[in-house]
Amino acid sequence: MNMKTTLRTYITLVLVVTILTSLMVTVRPDQTNAAASDPAMEIRVLEITENGSSDIYSLLKDYSNPKYVITTMKMKKFVALRDEMDGTYDAVYIGKGVYNSTKATNNTHNTSSIENDITNLKFNQIKQFYIDRGLPVIVYSQTTSNGNNSNGALYQNTAGILRTSLLDYVSKNGSNNANVDNKYVPVSTKENVSFIGTDELSDKTKFLTKTKLNTNGMLKPRLVLKSSPTDYNANQSAIYKAGDTLSYTFDVINAPNLAQGNLVANLYLGVDSVLKFGSDQLVVAGQKITSGTGSVVSFRLPKGYSGLHYWKLELVDQTTGLRDVAIGVIRFRDEQTPIKVLQVLPNNGDSSSLLKTNNMKTAYLKTLDYDIAITVTDIGTFNNGGYKNLNGNYDMLIFGFTDSYNSNAPINQEASTAVNSFIKTGQSVMFTHDTIYQGNENWITYFQKATGQSENKTNMGLNAPHTSTTTTKVNEGLLTRFPFNITSTTPTVNTTHDQYFRLNLEDEKLVPWYNITSLPGDSDQRDSDDSWNHYYTYSYGNVTYSGTGHTNTNFPDWEQQLFVNTMYRAFIGSNHAPTLNVVSPIDYDTSTNKNVVLSNNDILINYSATDFDLIDRTLFTSVSYVTKSTGSSTWSSSVTAIPTQEIMSGQFINQSIANPLQNGGDIKFTIAARDKSGAMTSQIVNVKVVKAVSNLDVDRSLSDNVKNGKLEINKDVTLTYTITPKKIAYDPTVTASLLTVNNIRIQETFPANLEIISSNISSTVTNKTLNGSLTSGYTLNGTLPSITYTRSGDFYIANPITFQIVATPKANGNYALTNSNLNLKDFVVGSSTPIDRTLQFASLAFEAVTKHKGMKMDDITIVKDDISKLIVTPTPFDVTNKNYDWVSDNPSVVSVGNDGTIRGLQAGIARVTATVTDESLGTDGRLISATATVNVLEPGINILGLNTVDVGRQIGLDVVPVQLSQGEKILTYAWSLDSNKAQLASSTGGPHNTLTGVSEGTATLTVSVTTNKNRTLTSSPFSVEVVQPVTLTLPNEIHIGAGHTRDLWSSDLVVDPAAMKNNTSKFTWTSSNTSVARFNSFGQVTGQAAGTATVTLTYKRTESATPVTASAQVVVVDISAPAEYTIKNGSELKLLDLTIDPALRLLKVQPTDRASDILSKLTWSAENKGVVTMDSNGKVSAKKPGIENVSVAYKQFPSGPEVASRTIKIKVVNLLFNKDSYPLYLGDTASLKLKDELVVFPSELKDTVRNAVKWSKENGKNFVDIDSSGNVTAKAAGKQEVYAEYTFSDNSKVKLTVIIDVLKVSPPGGGTNPNTGGDRY
Repeated sequence: MNMKTTLRTYITLVLVVTILTSLMVTVRPDQTNAAASDPAMEIRVLEITENGSSDIYSLLKDYSNPKYVITTMKMKKFVALRDEMDGTYDAVYIGKGVYNSTKATNNTHNTSSIENDITNLKFNQIKQFYIDRGLPVIVYSQTTSNGNNSNGALYQNTAGILRTSLLDYVSKNGSNNANVDNKYVPVSTKENVSFIGTDELSDKTKFLTKTKLNTNGMLKPRLVLKSSPTDYNANQSAIYKAGDTLSYTFDVINAPNLAQGNLVANLYLGVDSVLKFGSDQLVVAGQKITSGTGSVVSFRLPKGYSGLHYWKLELVDQTTGLRDVAIGVIRFRDEQTPIKVLQVLPNNGDSSSLLKTNNMKTAYLKTLDYDIAITVTDIGTFNNGGYKNLNGNYDMLIFGFTDSYNSNAPINQEASTAVNSFIKTGQSVMFTHDTIYQGNENWITYFQKATGQSENKTNMGLNAPHTSTTTTKVNEGLLTRFPFNITSTTPTVNTTHDQYFRLNLEDEKLVPWYNITSLPGDSDQRDSDDSWNHYYTYSYGNVTYSGTGHTNTNFPDWEQQLFVNTMYRAFIGSNHAPTLNVVSPIDYDTSTNKNVVLSNNDILINYSATDFDLIDRTLFTSVSYVTKSTGSSTWSSSVTAIPTQEIMSGQFINQSIANPLQNGGDIKFTIAARDKSGAMTSQIVNVKVVKAVSNLDVDRSLSDNVKNGKLEINKDVTLTYTITPKKIAYDPTVTASLLTVNNIRIQETFPANLEIISSNISSTVTNKTLNGSLTSGYTLNGTLPSITYTRSGDFYIANPITFQIVATPKANGNYALTNSNLNLKDFVVGSSTPIDRTLQFASLAFEAVTKHKGMKMDDITIVKDDISKLIVTPTPFDVTNKNYDWVSDNPSVVSVGNDGTIRGLQAGIARVTATVTDESLGTDGRLISATATVNVLEPGINILGLNTVDVGRQIGLDVVPVQLSQGEKILTYAWSLDSNKAQLASSTGGPHNTLTGVSEGTATLTVSVTTNKNRTLTSSPFSVEVVQPVTLTLPNEIHIGAGHTRDLWSSDLVVDPAAMKNNTSKFTWTSSNTSVARFNSFGQVTGQAAGTATVTLTYKRTESATPVTASAQVVVVDISAPAEYTIKNGSELKLLDLTIDPALRLLKVQPTDRASDILSKLTWSAENKGVVTMDSNGKVSAKKPGIENVSVAYKQFPSGPEVASRTIKIKVVNLLFNKDSYPLYLGDTASLKLKDELVVFPSELKDTVRNAVKWSKENGKNFVDIDSSGNVTAKAAGKQEVYAEYTFSDNSKVKLTVIIDVLKVSPPGGGTNPNTGGDRY
């Protein structure tokens, strides 16, 4: 099955309830106090016996130095526990008893004498975490001379796995029989595995001498927790929230390798105390611990679902692989946890419905922390198609509760297949009493394996013998703690009985929670620790089983609380379908006719898909729709609006599509999202489209700084609104004055946290009011000018209205602008009665984000085959997108997953880089990234240090032993070097040495050590490259022009030795001010704006090498001047006049603090067309009408490249009239186009100059009229002066005068007008 046992990404915060408490059969106050008072002087022993009686408590209880804390349990209890053994104990003792691997095969409930063998699963934990790490494992086994009185697992053929596994550690003679000592106790082949007999159990001194427990039990480093988050078990009202920091302060004792720097701390936040903490739950990884006191580990809680969050703090000695742990649990409140449950009832009534208050109190189903919504159906409805839409509609299925559910709820094949498909998505299913049972075989065929009831049939539950109403807790964890803390209350349930098949306890995913116990006086008493057979509640991955249902009404209060806990835990511990947050389109409200969309508007699709499961960093989403046109009763075929695409969890989709219904109708959108396992969700949105009828088109847009639908928080966004009047065909019967749109009012409600200030709204909007607040959202009301049409040829037209609103998002998140209306009084052509209309501006959306300003990762050291995680610390912490692209530069040494999980593949060094995916750029213009050096060590002797050294410089080297045998210590060190390219400070030094580079080449080192175990160990060869030191040189100051690019790499940088310049990837360019100067990766700098920036070049031969740098001041120069300038022929123009205020000069330079130096180095030139002359100080003299370009250029050095320049087009203009006087005849219907009589030199400027002339007439006379275009019209006979005035660029003016002579009569014979070239009067 493709099951995911993860939790919500954010909810991965879960801790392990105290393992010691969950394991103890007998809690000894004195031992508990010893643990609290001086953990350095205690040895924690896990004692496992067949019947749960202690062999060693009385022997060791009075021992005080060290103090022994003994946790004793039955073997049956031990094999059912799912807490984490790694780091919890210092030693394991397997004691007396009759160990019998025989399986139950019939309905006998008393199984105390069978099924008390160990499992392979649990023995492998003892082997991996204790035997292989050199920690003491003690086994009671003893025979006699004749073998008749043998005791202990090694001498019991029925012991099965326990006996077979222990035999691997027994010394054997030539006949393959066990070697024994003089007391007939087996001899061990491994120093830390001890076999003992009755002599040792009767004498404390002999016991400790034989087992060496006083010394070998003190091998682990000890983590002494000084402060930690408030534990839920101690204070259930202490609640943490998103953004709070979990902080742990601790001391380290009994750590001989502390000085070598080989101790690291890891912090895990996991799902449940019964599930293993792995790399997916690492939130702080490989933090170096260098001090014995006051170490601090902290982690800031992200958002997530409310509930319990478990933690484990782990201290690891990488030299030995030994570790110590501290554990706890906190209560967390943030998002309410929604759980959608479908309960499938049998066909014999609804008496077991969880909607009935006698079965489940309504108040138990909803709190601030969770909301369980239960839907009830019956098996008939379920079989008849109810199974078809499980995925996406429900988080959990429950089959039950009733007696003989199998036969009373016969499930068909199609429904069974659908349920199995639901299980395979990793979503939660609960099976209950009498589901995996004879009768309807589909329950067994399809679900026996899925429920973990895969062992042989015993039929213990057949005919309900030995019923009970009591249970006992097996494992401690989320199911026993939350929402109801039922761990210490009496577990009373409705009458129930055993089931029919055994569980498979070899499967680590199977977690027994409660077993059925027998009532007093029962003739066949159960072994209540037997989880193979007497299970009541257990979980198996995402499948949960409850024994409830034999009596299926009036559930006791404790059992109701257990149901709620079980549903909550099943949800948390399973895979979950993504959640959708659909912002737009908005569902049409049929009752109020609200939320309609006009047909001329695009439809905004704006939603997010989020999955809180840790492994579901990416999701798949799509949008489709069907349509039904107005008047039609038929829906169209499905149309894809957004094809299936892979997105990041939590990402907003923001896309507009053209409205497919221009004449109105209905659209039904289906928005879907699924995870990699197939768990999916979908949402249907019904949209009503109304045909738009108006004389106006409206639209709006966002400013260009919104990139890919995203805008940085606290940055302004400009909304530009456009109202465009439609053209109307000319109709002579239409009264033009009626073509007016009046009373135009804008009304818009903005989303919360979008700041709107009245002064940032265009003045086009009058009578503005802003109501509301930043936290609730503002509502704008305002008035816009009326729109009046005028005739233009064959159409009536009107000018558009444009206005802007500047808004600022003050919080991260999605901003959907979906409520912007234009209310107005429109006209209807041919009618004098206006009509009220409401138009909608297009819906828009953007996401405000916090981008990275920086990020870092710590270097880490791991052991070959270890799995760990690199943790990115972004700046600021609350960046929106914390997804990164990961790459290892040495994947054969370290592999890296898409969440930063790393695995050591072989000894060596790799640099792992995480790069942002949100397009955040650093000061060098590159995507922001961080790199961590990962050292992978291998068991044995390792040399740790840099791989390169400069000639003449030194590096430090350290010997790091990894996973030496128990108690093994290094006595001597012998260093060797195979080359004269480098020199060691000492060849017989200790674990630290110094290497000096002598000449270029490769030097290979090894170190051999001798130990107190008479062993000589030699490290793998360690190579160091000896290289020439690199120097970088840049000019002190470099000038470039604004908008220009200069290649510093080629033209300015000097690298010594020059050959090192060949590898550009080792060089990094940065700018102190990217708004002034920005670099690309090739050393090309572009001037962004005038100013000064410090540029720095950094060279690192390797990521861990000491950087070499060079810096320079980059001055970005900007010369500004008019693009063109018009002057009068014969005049002079000073483009650079140093005698006036710099602000008034035609030519300006920046930066102003360098202006005097820049101005002194300007050079001037002209094209030599003869139109102007140019002197060296920037003075232009006009020689004749025409156009000529003049140029100014700046060089930092006379022989250097041109830094900045400007070309100015000089226009030398002369203008005149052809005549001094023009006749115009009274009564002539034509006008005199005096503009056409104006002669302009040069001719190519004729239209430009004529259009710029201002026309006027002589005051006090009214013989003519002249308009702004120079058209003269005769009004009365007489003479009147008309003036043509032209203004040059320097504001000087020329004013020409012409006389218009208005005559009373037309020319005789109807001749032509001499002024109009033949036009008739």
